[in-house]
Amino acid sequence: MGGKEPSLRHPNTLEALRRLRSRGLVTDRESRDLESAYLTLRRLEHRVQFATGIQTHTLPRGELLETIARTVGHASGHELDKDLDKTRRRVATRFASLTKNQGGSEDKSAKLGPLLSAIDAGEDAIVASVIADGSSGLDFSSSTSPDLARHLVALARRPDFPLGASTRDRHPEFAPTLLEALADAADPDQATRLLAGFFGRLATPSVYARAMADDRQVLRKLVGLFGASAFLGEALVYHPELMESVLFAKGPPTPERARREVEEEIAAATNPERLAAEDVDEEDAFVGALRKAKARIMMEVGLAELAGELPTRGATLVLSALADATLEHATRRALAEKGLSGGLSVVAMGKLGGCEIGYGSDLDIFFVYETKEDGNEERYVRAAQRVLRLVSTPHGDGPGYELDTRLRPSGSHGLLVVSLEAFARYHGLSEGGSPLDDERRSAKPDGEDWERQALVKARPCAGDRELGKRVLTIANKVAYGRGAPDPTRVHHLRMRMQKELAREGPTRFDVKLGHGGIVDVEFATQWLQMKYGGDPRVRTTDTETALGALEACGYLDAGVAVVLREGYAMLRKLEQALRVVHGTSASFIEEGAPGLAALARRMGFRDSSNGTAGRALVERHRAVTADVRAAYLGVLGVPKG
Repeated sequence: MGGKEPSLRHPNTLEALRRLRSRGLVTDRESRDLESAYLTLRRLEHRVQFATGIQTHTLPRGELLETIARTVGHASGHELDKDLDKTRRRVATRFASLTKNQGGSEDKSAKLGPLLSAIDAGEDAIVASVIADGSSGLDFSSSTSPDLARHLVALARRPDFPLGASTRDRHPEFAPTLLEALADAADPDQATRLLAGFFGRLATPSVYARAMADDRQVLRKLVGLFGASAFLGEALVYHPELMESVLFAKGPPTPERARREVEEEIAAATNPERLAAEDVDEEDAFVGALRKAKARIMMEVGLAELAGELPTRGATLVLSALADATLEHATRRALAEKGLSGGLSVVAMGKLGGCEIGYGSDLDIFFVYETKEDGNEERYVRAAQRVLRLVSTPHGDGPGYELDTRLRPSGSHGLLVVSLEAFARYHGLSEGGSPLDDERRSAKPDGEDWERQALVKARPCAGDRELGKRVLTIANKVAYGRGAPDPTRVHHLRMRMQKELAREGPTRFDVKLGHGGIVDVEFATQWLQMKYGGDPRVRTTDTETALGALEACGYLDAGVAVVLREGYAMLRKLEQALRVVHGTSASFIEEGAPGLAALARRMGFRDSSNGTAGRALVERHRAVTADVRAAYLGVLGVPKG
């Protein structure tokens, strides 16, 4: 399996699987099946050790087995035994398939002969019948569209298309590999449709067909993208120049590269000679450069994540760095336009504060200024408004960011732009962070509990660095200096969010705001950070890092930390999968919804004799959120209900 290659060595099993998958040494289906089985077995192992209180890998018997079975979503110990046996057999089957000598390309081509002949004939009905009879050995069963055959025929419409005659003559092994990849896609019909649409817009399709034939990584990235994300796939169809990100990207994107690419795009677009030659407005060129950089980097991140080259956390770090760079350049420009050299800090909150934003995420920000001259306040307010317009205004080169300023100081009705003095005074502090005397304190100086909790995520992300450090000093004193709020009030707010915002039902679930959702993990983590905030080791805006620090410092039980960490990882991966599909901040899954099957396949689930992939995803979600809610209640020490 290539274990001698250093790039494949990694002590973490899931990371090793990801690397094997990125190099084409295991298929997407094999990787996801093994990942799903591994997480199932690891979760059961943690539950056994948590229940028994000992470091054991043996499943207990009797009443303790029944208890463990219920905690992992089974009706009885017998049902758990059956599911465990099925998982073991699935792993054994995968292991056998990876270690045996696979049949050669001649066997594949022979099986696919009738299907390729039907595609050559251009007869949709014949192609559909060959797919239906299963003689090709390909499983397109997850596709329910009657148009699949038509899209396959479209891929052979020209000789230099992927399934065209000249491409198959030059690259005999390419057609079987491509058809297998399409069948294994999260949504085979969508993948085939978008791939055909992409090639239909190319002037020289042979160049891209050859690139896919020569590099399985390019093939897997492209098909994986088209099958998993209509949002990114359609962007690539209508902007084929973004394909260069697939062909020439040097490794997975990084935060540093994202920041550099934004700067280079702006420098190239606003070059005075280029502006004069093309007769382009300088501001329009600047905004266009921001949008182009965003579209390209987001495409690179999506391709790398869907191909398994970039984990969910890695993707959110790059996307957050992209947003930071956009805000930084917009702030510089806005200040220069107003004749200001500094004195304005952009403070990130929420997901951006934690460097955890995904595809389609809003940016939670507010602005703090400090002026050395009387009368400059209005100029800073106008500069901040200018930043908002630069990063959000629609443009022909792509959409901007949606902005969410509800986490501003003093709530959604407070000022979006505040002075450092006003920000500090609102929380009962001086600009230097010391408590104000009674005469100088405002009528309600300490802020609401939720405002203090929100400041755990505060992070200066653009603008005046020195001012940003002073803002952070005040934010830390407010968030950590007064201990944790009353857990019953925190829980009351959490239940209001679940009831009023999540709006879940028997078959509808909100991954973020719902019962046992992402916010449960965040609230539990932030409450513990505020409780033990006197220890600087737990002060971080990143949820995963905070959980690790709380556990390492002895403030969080190891078993509870495992439940919260693994639950958070699964739910964030699901949220990210939802957003890469739609390109919005959607966080709902619903039983019976048309896109549930493709989403489940994207998450590594497959149809089986026990039910559909969609059903398996819903059951996993129910089990994980039940564990997360129990852990959250235990951390806050509040009763269930």
